[in-house]
Amino acid sequence: MSEYFWEADGILLRVFEERDAECICNMLNDSSARVVCDHGMPLPYGTQDAQAFIEYAYEGLQRGDAVCLAISDRQENICGYVNLSRIDERAGFANLCVYVSEAYRNRGIAAVATTRMLTYAFDERRLHKIEMPIPETAESASRFAENIGFTKEYEKKESYYIDGSYVNELGYGITEEAFRARNKHRDEIETPLPKQDAAIREDTAGRMEAHTSGIDDTKSKSYWQVDELLLRPIREEECIINRELLLESDAYRFYENTVGLPYFVGEADEQEADCMVMDLDGKRLLFAMEDCSGNYVGNVQLHSIDRRHGTFSFSFFTRKQYRGKGYATKALRKIITYAFDELRLHKCEGTYNEGNDASKRVMEKLGLTYEGTKKETVFYKGTYIDAVCMGITAEEWNR
Repeated sequence: MSEYFWEADGILLRVFEERDAECICNMLNDSSARVVCDHGMPLPYGTQDAQAFIEYAYEGLQRGDAVCLAISDRQENICGYVNLSRIDERAGFANLCVYVSEAYRNRGIAAVATTRMLTYAFDERRLHKIEMPIPETAESASRFAENIGFTKEYEKKESYYIDGSYVNELGYGITEEAFRARNKHRDEIETPLPKQDAAIREDTAGRMEAHTSGIDDTKSKSYWQVDELLLRPIREEECIINRELLLESDAYRFYENTVGLPYFVGEADEQEADCMVMDLDGKRLLFAMEDCSGNYVGNVQLHSIDRRHGTFSFSFFTRKQYRGKGYATKALRKIITYAFDELRLHKCEGTYNEGNDASKRVMEKLGLTYEGTKKETVFYKGTYIDAVCMGITAEEWNR
């Protein structure tokens, strides 16, 4: 029996171990559930995938940005798993999903595991809000979320591609306050994080490929032109110029919801070097904006590109002295058209923090429409504010 676990109403929550590989394969190959979890029919999974799943759970615990635990009965038969992911402790936000094998369903196991994980999230990680995005077709998942105390907050149009059709994404959320109101008389729980079984404590860092930028600092010979504006790959010196944003506190707060710390001037760091590679494998494309006099104006970016479901988002940064001239809107219109017409993507999604009127105006100029509000999702200037969801489909864009 695993030495470290949480116990809750007849079930154990513990870390995944090597001996769980076969059970993990069975869970991953449960097509009816995976269609919902993966938003489409997955390919068959094997033992290597099970090992990757175990490593994902272990590495998430090590980093602190995910807590994926096995759900088992007292005989340590694996019933499913519960996963708290995308943990952002500064903003107080995380996502949650839970899966229970068919043989163990309708016993309240998922509810117990979810309640325990929510208790951990709010009591120990001091998170403020947990969300569950659910495909519109997964009616049982929506009922489950509502029974636990989640409320529906938004509906994103045609965000998933399932069984040959586009379906909406329903966003469910629960705040710490709402959870505590429903669970005033919950029992005390043990709080230490589970430790990982020694069999899988192998250091995986050696298997991680080291980043080598291979930057070609020569100027691009090809670009797009939009009126007087050129769009081209970004250069190293421009990545360093982007750090101006860190010194502009008010603008940076809207961009990253925090005050930028001082930044050393020097070579592009690893993340910035990665931005200079025009490669869809990275799920983002960054373009520099250059005016007719050859001045670096700022940049626009396609990111969160999901080729399977056809969704993507965007961001932009305009240097202070070039704002108010419509550069960002022109550039974004060009790259969004590229995303729809050339990449054959289906839906553009944008989110702005309540009060960021500049981003709101840009999105409205581009034709994005309001889809819903995620309540108290962003921690900004000492308080929680809402995030507003906007979107536009390829069909709407091309009208």
